[in-house]
Amino acid sequence: MAEYNYWHDRENGLSILVEQLKTTVVERIFLLLNKAKSQIPSGFNYYRTDLLKLFHEAADNVKFLYTITRHFKTMAESDNFKSITEQIPSLMEGLRMMWILSRYYCTEERMSPLFERIAWQLRQTVTKHLAVKRLFRQPIQLVLRRTNEAYDMLKQWKISYMTTREAIELSGKGARWEFDKGRLFKETEYIASVCKDLNKICNVLQDFHNIFGAELKAIMNNPEQIDGVIKRVDKLVVPVQQADFDFYTEFNKENWEVLMSSFYDEVSSLENEAKFFINDCFTVLISAEEAMQALLKFKNMKTRDAIQEQLLTKFDVVMQQFIREISGVGQIFNKGKRNPPLLRYHPPVAGGIFWERQLFHRLKRAVLKFQNVKELKNSELKILAFEKYLNIAKQMKLFEDTKYNQWIETACTTVESTLKKSVLTIVACERSKG
Repeated sequence: MAEYNYWHDRENGLSILVEQLKTTVVERIFLLLNKAKSQIPSGFNYYRTDLLKLFHEAADNVKFLYTITRHFKTMAESDNFKSITEQIPSLMEGLRMMWILSRYYCTEERMSPLFERIAWQLRQTVTKHLAVKRLFRQPIQLVLRRTNEAYDMLKQWKISYMTTREAIELSGKGARWEFDKGRLFKETEYIASVCKDLNKICNVLQDFHNIFGAELKAIMNNPEQIDGVIKRVDKLVVPVQQADFDFYTEFNKENWEVLMSSFYDEVSSLENEAKFFINDCFTVLISAEEAMQALLKFKNMKTRDAIQEQLLTKFDVVMQQFIREISGVGQIFNKGKRNPPLLRYHPPVAGGIFWERQLFHRLKRAVLKFQNVKELKNSELKILAFEKYLNIAKQMKLFEDTKYNQWIETACTTVESTLKKSVLTIVACERSKG
């Protein structure tokens, strides 16, 4: 915008002088000087020609720059990286037309500073709106999107330049673009790499938060331990936030690389601890069904590769837990089948069958989920668990049928004997004699 404002102010200032030269008084003075055969008009005409040349140059530049001013304003004022990215190809096409048609911006010496101004503005936009000390105070999803869009914007700057450069060469119109690529892209490419690193940091945080969430808490006896791990995860960004150097300056590239290396070392350490922690979690499973449901979610959930691999080895652990649950249900059944615990409003037979079916469906619901899990297709533990399940299911079915058949026999006898009785009884009564 400074480039446009400069030429706009220059055009306005020179236009005042040009208009003054067109006034009647000036024309009369020149007429008199010419009649007097004075040398003044010839010397003055040199300056007037130079003035007109400068005026037309300023007007021409304003006209060309005005066609891309909206892009300049977006880059200078907007914090929407995606919007800027979408406008860069149009901006580059406008610069291409200036390069071909403009009499001023047709040389490397004059076009290169304009390119450098644009690159500078893109860098300023990123460093202003992605200040690292405030960046990680925002929601992770927002930071992920913003850093990714900033990276795309800076990469689009170079891509659009190279695409337009190739189009100029193929068209044969205008001179080739032979600008110093180091001055145009060295800093933007470095800042793009920093944005990519920041995006990776956010991905790491999201990966850990995804795994240490409600699903993992649901299968643990002590979910408070998860909160302790999450606090350690959140502290991963503290060194980044407290760094005393500018990440976006290539001069500090070595410091940034050391900081990132330290970050990944801590991530690796946390991954190893998380794997041991997950092992402990699955040794005290609350429910095999809930654990399997969580594992199936983890399988499709974005998380750390090392942690996901560790989780996917826990299918056999879940089946071991299910075998224990089957044994537990079997013990409860065998202990209570002679005298089933009844709800207050349940009759003895129906209440006993209700109690048995509650135990049965507790296992059946899990079995229906387990039989469709691909990871358990060739599991020996699954085969063993299902055999135990079928065994206890047959016992429960036998209990239910026996209860029902006994009730039928008793009920049928009672109903038959009752139906044989008279419904009405005639009672003869003798009036008392008075």
